[in-house]
Amino acid sequence: AAIVLTGLAVIGAVAMMLLGVRSPKTAPIATAALVERLLVSSDAAGREVWRHELPAGTAHAGTRGARVADIDGDGRPDVLALLQTMRPEGDGTGALLAIDSQGARLWQRSLDDTYRFGATDYGPTWFPENAIVYHQAGAVRITATLHHNTWWPNIVATFDAQGRVLAKFVNTGWLFGLNLTRDGRHLLASGVSNAFDGAVLVVLDAANPGGTAPSDGGSLPACANCPPGSPRAYVVAPWSDLARPAELPTIIVQVSDAGTIQLRAQQRRPGAGAIPEIIIGLSPSLE
Repeated sequence: AAIVLTGLAVIGAVAMMLLGVRSPKTAPIATAALVERLLVSSDAAGREVWRHELPAGTAHAGTRGARVADIDGDGRPDVLALLQTMRPEGDGTGALLAIDSQGARLWQRSLDDTYRFGATDYGPTWFPENAIVYHQAGAVRITATLHHNTWWPNIVATFDAQGRVLAKFVNTGWLFGLNLTRDGRHLLASGVSNAFDGAVLVVLDAANPGGTAPSDGGSLPACANCPPGSPRAYVVAPWSDLARPAELPTIIVQVSDAGTIQLRAQQRRPGAGAIPEIIIGLSPSLE
């Protein structure tokens, strides 16, 4: 187990405008999905509320879905979309796109950070993988995991309701799962540690979720310019003899109604027969 804490970095607005088409329907948004170049929101009955279209000339490469939550604090559900796009010239863009309940764009952000490990720089593009919307000290917070387009660095970035970056945590491995402890004091991120060769659970202070993964004893060089600070806990479950991590088995973090925390690391992809798992449990006090 080991470390993480603070650090602000520069966040660049994506050079990509979205064309919005509003619908006269005013029912609250229940779901949202990206289909081709259309981001479409729907109410609980499946009726379209509004749609946004990516501009012509931008080919959509993929999405990690859309989250429906109150982002601007007006009590009505908005949409946060996790976008991965490719332009015809071949360069990619990863972006978080926030749209309000009426279909107006609130903000769109991408990360342009570059971090140096040893003699190698790892910079854009950073693709969003997951995100959660929650409250901290009465204010809206959005935390997202974004991974390097090719290699192992990963950023856990936290934004305010206006899309301004508040903190960043850099991990030596992609992180997929996000959750909160029952008391809301800690952010929980789960995924892979390339430096320590296993599944990982990262516990961050929700009030200040920045810093860098530990490197002492790991197989990768330390970061020269990552945010200072350490996580509250950094728990690694080394791959077993059954593991086939190249297939990216499912790694999730769960929180029970009683506040207990579980890291569940499948040792191979789902298929025929039972799937072996490594399960690590923590108490609500992180023991």
